[in-house]
Amino acid sequence: MVRVQLAGGGEESFYVSGGILEVQPHVVTVLSDTALRGEDIDEQAAENAKQRAEQAIKGEKTELSYEEAHAQLAEALAQLEMVRQMKKLRGHN
Repeated sequence: MVRVQLAGGGEESFYVSGGILEVQPHVVTVLSDTALRGEDIDEQAAENAKQRAEQAIKGEKTELSYEEAHAQLAEALAQLEMVRQMKKLRGHN
C-alpha cells in the first residue's frame, strides 16, 4: 500500500506490486509492475483469486501451477488487506 499526500491536503492510496522505490531528499519515485487505485480494487475478484490459489496449493485441479498459485495468493491477500485497511480508515468494519 502506497499512500500519497496530495498538494491540496488530501490523500490517495494505491496497491503496488513489484518494481522499485527510489527516495531522494525532496521526491520519492515508485516504479511498479502493477499499480491500482485503492478504490479500484475489486474485493470480490481478489477473494475469488485467493480461493483459486488456495485450491491449487492444496493440489486440487486448477489451471495454475504451484508457483503461480503462491504468487496469486500473495497478491490477493495483499489486495484484501489493503481493502480492509481502507475500510478501517473510513470507519467501516
